[in-house]
Amino acid sequence: MIKKALCILLSCGMIFSLSACNSDDEKMYIEPAQLSTEEENIGKLLGLNTDHIIYDFAVEDGVQTMEVNTYVLNDGKWDMISGGGQKFEDITGRLALGYDKIAEGVRIAVQSDNESGATSYTTTPTIEEDFSQLAIATTKLDNRTEMVFDEEIPLVLQIMTSKNEIRSHSTEQFFEPNSLEEQGHEYVYAITVCFSQKTVSELDAERSK
Repeated sequence: MIKKALCILLSCGMIFSLSACNSDDEKMYIEPAQLSTEEENIGKLLGLNTDHIIYDFAVEDGVQTMEVNTYVLNDGKWDMISGGGQKFEDITGRLALGYDKIAEGVRIAVQSDNESGATSYTTTPTIEEDFSQLAIATTKLDNRTEMVFDEEIPLVLQIMTSKNEIRSHSTEQFFEPNSLEEQGHEYVYAITVCFSQKTVSELDAERSK
């Protein structure tokens, strides 16, 4: 059984400046951030690589909660590894994800006008879980995607398998867990984001019913 340690880092300095803007028709969207040369150079200085991705997003007034959830696929269903709602009331922001093997941990950082911080979790694999011999295929959301309140947007889909071939995947296959299960890979993970006009306590109350 995976042991999880959750570490909340307050006032973590995401030094990248916000650049989300709502120039198109979508009132709510998320897209890969377009970094300036200076921002890219700062990222390289900090050791960020292709397993770190930054998104800009815009939401409508009235947003109260943001969720970034990490899942593992078990028997055709997504089981949450980490996540849950956090208070968020700004209409634009930037989200950064950092990971190598999602199975071993993810770092999530958020920056907006009034919010700045990061959450990370790490896991300790059991004896039976030897990831070193598995091939890894990671798909990331790479285009501007419209959002609506209370609907998850898959940002990352990662497969770890002993198979010699891995079929090409899109993040949208998050919504087809049975199809992914049928392919017989040892591990499949996903990271999603979701915004809501409900408070954290309201969402918790709904899930406890």
